[in-house]
Amino acid sequence: FWSRVMSYYPLHVLVTTAFAPMFVAVERYYNTPWSKTGLRAFLNYSMLQAWFPAEAEVWNQPSWFLSALTFSNLAMPAVLTRTAALSKIGLQKLFYALTTISVLQKLSFSNTSRFHSHNMATTERQTPLIWNLTRFHPFSALMEMTMGVVSAREVMM
Repeated sequence: FWSRVMSYYPLHVLVTTAFAPMFVAVERYYNTPWSKTGLRAFLNYSMLQAWFPAEAEVWNQPSWFLSALTFSNLAMPAVLTRTAALSKIGLQKLFYALTTISVLQKLSFSNTSRFHSHNMATTERQTPLIWNLTRFHPFSALMEMTMGVVSAREVMM
């Protein structure tokens, strides 16, 4: 786990540190409280921002995936152990279940157009928490990685 995380974490810290003055300047421009700026910095450096949909892509938008990837790497030993114990029928059932959940997630994501479509007239301010939850949640990344593991295991059988 740590060797995988350390393959991308030093670069993440370097890039975040290099651009932190810009992130803070933007926060100050919008009069964001220092406590919120500190929270966002902590979540970004600790790669926990994917767990908080409102903060998932505030500072460094691509780093939400590193947050989700870190969780997936942490959970992967348990996934590999349980997947290896499944029969071919069990693997197929798991793959179909994960595919169904993934499709439902994509459908729910496509149903949140009011958060990201600029040409839609809205009378009230919408918050994109559901949209961000559908896009950025670490369980989604784990599910997709598990689908890859199940597919590879099924080919090996």
